[in-house]
Amino acid sequence: MKRWLPLCAGLWLVGCSLMPTPMPQYPNNSLEATVQGFSTAYNADELDQLRLLFHPEKRKTFDREAQRIRADLDRLQVQRYAVGHQVKVNEVLDGHEVTLWLHDGASSQPRTAILVKAEGRWWVWRY
Repeated sequence: MKRWLPLCAGLWLVGCSLMPTPMPQYPNNSLEATVQGFSTAYNADELDQLRLLFHPEKRKTFDREAQRIRADLDRLQVQRYAVGHQVKVNEVLDGHEVTLWLHDGASSQPRTAILVKAEGRWWVWRY
């Protein structure tokens, strides 16, 4: 019994020191939360969840490009992202440019997405 006590104490110390740091919590309607949700759904290969993040006017475009997006999901992962400058999408919608660094296992390639704010929340306009 005495032999197990130091071993258990050591494992407890190692286990507690390796606690993962929690992801920052953003308000649900923030730009950062939408980008984080997009990257989480992208990395989990959840095509249906990605579709829900697209603006309702752009869902037909998403459906047309679903095969390309599915191929990207199978081979790429969002490694990191950065929120860029504001852009004017059209006369009604303002948005933000977001750069996603997609990694295929060997190299990273940037891809630009446009997110817009409409109906009180952020949507993916272009990916």
